[in-house]
Amino acid sequence: MENETMLNLDPIDVNADVGGCERASSALDNDCPVFPVDPPIVDLKFVLQNQDLMSYTLQLRGLSDKVDLAILVELARLRSDAIRKLDEARAEANRLARSKGVLTDGDREHARLLRVNASELEDAIKELAEKIDGAMAWMPNVFSPDVPLGDESCNETLRENGEKRAVAFSPRGHHDLAISLDLLDSMRGTKVAGSRYLFLKNEFVTMRFGLITEFIKYLRSQGFVPVIPPYVASPLTLFGSGYYPYFQDQTFMVQGQDYGLIGTSEQSLVAQHMNEILKEEDLPLLYVGESQCFRTEAGAAGRDTRGGFRLHQFGKVEQIIFCTPETSEKWHLRALENEEWLMQKLELPYRVIKSASGDIHPLGWKKYDLEGWFPEYGGYRELTSNTNMSYAQSRRLGIRYKSAEGKKGFPHTISATGFADRLLLCILENYQDSDGSVSVPEMLCPYTGCSRIEPKS
Repeated sequence: MENETMLNLDPIDVNADVGGCERASSALDNDCPVFPVDPPIVDLKFVLQNQDLMSYTLQLRGLSDKVDLAILVELARLRSDAIRKLDEARAEANRLARSKGVLTDGDREHARLLRVNASELEDAIKELAEKIDGAMAWMPNVFSPDVPLGDESCNETLRENGEKRAVAFSPRGHHDLAISLDLLDSMRGTKVAGSRYLFLKNEFVTMRFGLITEFIKYLRSQGFVPVIPPYVASPLTLFGSGYYPYFQDQTFMVQGQDYGLIGTSEQSLVAQHMNEILKEEDLPLLYVGESQCFRTEAGAAGRDTRGGFRLHQFGKVEQIIFCTPETSEKWHLRALENEEWLMQKLELPYRVIKSASGDIHPLGWKKYDLEGWFPEYGGYRELTSNTNMSYAQSRRLGIRYKSAEGKKGFPHTISATGFADRLLLCILENYQDSDGSVSVPEMLCPYTGCSRIEPKS
C-alpha cells in the first residue's frame, strides 16, 4: 500500500496560480478533466494514470505549491528503473551462485560488483521512495462530480428550514447576551489561559450536557456507539486522519514529544482501527464521540474574536462512520439527517449547504454544511460539517475490510459534526427577548431546571 506509514512531509515546492470561483467554473468550459462518478483510490498508480485530473484537483485545492506532478512522475520513473536494475542484478548474482562450474577471477569480481551495485540501488530506491511518499503525503482526494467548483462563495444552498422569528426590537449578539446572563466569562478565561479561551457557566453548562445526552440517546437508537476518545494523538494518527500535513500548524504539540492535542475527535475515532482488517458483515461501524477540541487557529487573527466562535478549546460531538463504498452515500445523508433532527428539535432556523471545492478538507470527496440563523448577525453561520472522505483516510491508515468470500477492500469513512459549542450561541440569539432574558428550548428545560434565563444584576 502506497504511503501507509511514511511521515516524510517535506513538500516539493513549485510556484502555481490557484483559481477562484469564476476561474474554476470557466475552466470546465475548456475541456478540463471530468471527475469520476465513483470515488477512486487515489494512490500513486492512479496519480500517474490521471495526471491532468490530479493537476486540476491540486489547483482547485490550492495545493499546487506543495506537489509538482512533473517531478513526482520523474521520481516514479527513476524508482521503477532502479527496481528493474536491482532485479536484474539479483538475478545475475543468483545465476553465478548456482553455477556448477568453477568460477574464474573475472566471475568473482563480477559477483562483487553486482553486490555493490545492488546495495547502491537499494539505497537509491529507498531515497526515491521517501521523496515520493513526501509528495504523496500532500496529494488530495478528487471531488465528487456534483461538487460546486470555487471558493466558499460558490457554496450551493440546498434547502432552508424553520421560521426566522420576527421581533420588534434590535436583537443583541450572543457575546453580550452571554455576559449579561452570566453564561460565559471570557475575561477570566483570558486571565487563566490567554486569549480565545473562556469559561462556560451556569445554564450554558447544563444546556450543553442536555444536548450531549439527547443527541447521543437519539444516535444510540440507530446503533451508534458513544465514545470519549483520547485527547492526545500520535503523528501517525494525525497523518492518517488527514490533519498532517495539511493542518499541522493548527495542532497544539505536547512539549518534548511528537504528540499533539486533537483538533476533533474524528482524529482518534478514525485512527482507532489503524492497520486492522474489519469484517464486511460488521459494517457499518457507527461511533458518536464527545470531546474537547484544541486548535491553534493559526492565521485566524482578527476573525470572530468576540464570543465563542473561534476558540482554542471547544466541545464537540462527532459522528464517525465506517461503511462499504456501496452504502457510503446513504450514510453520508443519514449523518446529515441527524444534524437536522437536532436543529428541528430545538426549533432553530437553518440551511443546508453543499460545499464548494475550495471549502472541503483535502481528503474530502463531498461535504455538506449546516448553518444556523443568527439574528444579530443577520445571516447564517456554520454550525456543523459533514464530509464523506471515501477511501482517503482508510488507505492512509491501512484500514481494510474483508468479505465472507475473502475479498478485501478499503472502507469509506464519514466524519460529521453532530454539534459544537457554538450551537449554544445560536440558541441564545434566537431565543432572546426584548428585556434581555432568553427562553430555554423545551427540549433542554429538564436540564436547566428552568424555562427562562434572566439577566443577572
